[in-house]
Amino acid sequence: MNSYLKFISERGMPLDKFGIKGIALKKLDALQLIQKLEHTGTAILGGDVLKLVNDRIEHTYDSWHCDRLLNETDDEYAQRALAIASEYIRAYQEPNKNDIWYLVVISRAL
Repeated sequence: MNSYLKFISERGMPLDKFGIKGIALKKLDALQLIQKLEHTGTAILGGDVLKLVNDRIEHTYDSWHCDRLLNETDDEYAQRALAIASEYIRAYQEPNKNDIWYLVVISRAL
């Protein structure tokens, strides 16, 4: 198991019990994940902000995405996409930090 999979399995909340594919992370863990992906060539395509309410997940309908630009290299795209994800997550206002989770979508399976 590589460091990405190990990290999300240890720090994340599996969403399958809510009928959603993926693993959500708290803000600091999502930002740490972005740092771990910095030199892997992996881009973050986007993500969703979720809220845990009474042991169920609700969509906040807040999200971000990053489309590849024409003539952008793989590395340029990956770095720009990581920066956009980091900026979005850092700036997201969390009224109650215990309730907010981030579902990050990466460009390829690691």
